[in-house]
Amino acid sequence: MKINSTPTLREQKNLAKKQLCKKYSIAQNVRSLIVLDISETSLCQQVMEACNVADIGVICIAEHSHPPMQNTAIVSSLSIDEYLAFDAFVTEGVSWNVSIMDMMRAWVVPILPKENHLSVSLHEFDPMHFEGNSFLFVKMNPYAIFEKIISYLENIKFPDATRILLKNVSNTFA
Repeated sequence: MKINSTPTLREQKNLAKKQLCKKYSIAQNVRSLIVLDISETSLCQQVMEACNVADIGVICIAEHSHPPMQNTAIVSSLSIDEYLAFDAFVTEGVSWNVSIMDMMRAWVVPILPKENHLSVSLHEFDPMHFEGNSFLFVKMNPYAIFEKIISYLENIKFPDATRILLKNVSNTFA
């Protein structure tokens, strides 16, 4: 009797993450792998440095260059096939480089400004009530952004919170 060996979505995400980490020379044991899509060079650099200290892998979509850092890569674009590899993405709200809706369909958690063009559909994750589908920062500064990245990391430590968050994320634009 043959057992169905179709990989689960979690297994597919883990395999995609492993392949992307190898492609960009990022350690496979990073706490999380995020996409950073921030156009302002200094803000982008500060967030990358903070993520580096927190052992977070970062793929930054940018036209500008940054000094090399461990577990980071600068790319000019990503293919939609690579979205599945990421755990979260940070953007200024409107992104010309990635499709926010396609990212969320790939179970990638959005971290973006509270005021954005999708404010009607995106709500702060509340782990006490298992509601919400994103992490929203109030100001475009590295501290506010990094605080929400850390909030995300703290919430995914709990399997029930992670399961509900990812379900909420993927169902937003299903």
